[in-house]
Amino acid sequence: MKLFPCLGLNIKNLCSERLITILQPSLNVIGGSTRFGLDLIHILKHANQETAVITMPRTKWGYLEYYLSPPVERPDKEYWFFPFDIKLFSIYQGLLYRRLIVKNLTKILHTSKKNIIINNFGAFMPTYGSDIIYVHGVTAWGVPRSYYQSKLKHLYAFPYLSLAESRRNELDSSTTCIANSKYTNMRLRSIGVKADAVIYPPVATHIYSKLSRRKKDNDVISISRLVRTKRVDFAIQLAERMPEINFIIICYVSRASFNLLSDLFYRSRKLKNVQIYCNINYKTRLQLLSRSKVILNMSRREHFGTALAEAISAGCTPIIYPEGGPLEIVEGIEHYRAKTLEEAEDAVRNALIEWNYQKSVQRVEATDSRFNFNRFAQEFIPVLERQ
Repeated sequence: MKLFPCLGLNIKNLCSERLITILQPSLNVIGGSTRFGLDLIHILKHANQETAVITMPRTKWGYLEYYLSPPVERPDKEYWFFPFDIKLFSIYQGLLYRRLIVKNLTKILHTSKKNIIINNFGAFMPTYGSDIIYVHGVTAWGVPRSYYQSKLKHLYAFPYLSLAESRRNELDSSTTCIANSKYTNMRLRSIGVKADAVIYPPVATHIYSKLSRRKKDNDVISISRLVRTKRVDFAIQLAERMPEINFIIICYVSRASFNLLSDLFYRSRKLKNVQIYCNINYKTRLQLLSRSKVILNMSRREHFGTALAEAISAGCTPIIYPEGGPLEIVEGIEHYRAKTLEEAEDAVRNALIEWNYQKSVQRVEATDSRFNFNRFAQEFIPVLERQ
């Protein structure tokens, strides 16, 4: 498969004397920011572009190759500050990483080539020297005050908010700010930042579309990192109400989410229609997706939803909470929306009854055209050329 059939050789010639450096606090966390960083490396290397990545912990490439679907390509140059993972909340890792970058970036990137710096922190966190900042989310900003009622949430969020607020003005006027969805752009505007463009991240639709089959089981699948905001337990509640339907929960677990995992197993211990898979490799995930008819995504305030787009590409009918980035992913295709358990139960039953291969193919084709790698390259590479 030729990756850039419509871009020609001009891209290669224009980029040949540049070094594209991606600032990423860590690639060792399975999530949208990591997936985007790896896909960006893949796309840039296919455009004959030299790439570098700077992370805080050393990247576990074997770990990524095991858990993530290809492509997992390594950059031409790799730098890290520590040979081990740092045990901090992700937003505070970002703040520590930012400080290290500010002090050491010039020393690290001592080269005769022109550097283009891409900030891929995930959460919005400007850094001096970034040419492009790709924003995956606006962590903690814009969340209702009621969210911070508990002392633990106060302790977690407010120090970050005060530090982040002081850094907001460091977004240089020459920096190109790109939002990963219209929803993210709306959240940015709510804090006084305007994105220069909205470019959806690339999705490996060419891999997942091969999973779309004429015959599937009546399985409902849920895929996400195991954090409270993803509302993974919603599938357990549905399974209790629908014992005749099989529910598959795929979750990626870190040490910080062990308590949530224990609670998940405890609540599902008597349910024969629930299978929980933790930190499985991509081949097993593909097998489970290939047999499932419905993807359940009840996450609130999600900024995009790569796993949702992948599942739709695999032929699953989407059921979403009607808020945030998922609304943009399902735009123009048949889907179901639910806010309550009762609405979700009706949606699951209807989606399973009405599923058919022809409708599945239509969803796959529509999703592929909007989120494939070529589309991303056509939108993102011209941004690089203007730097």
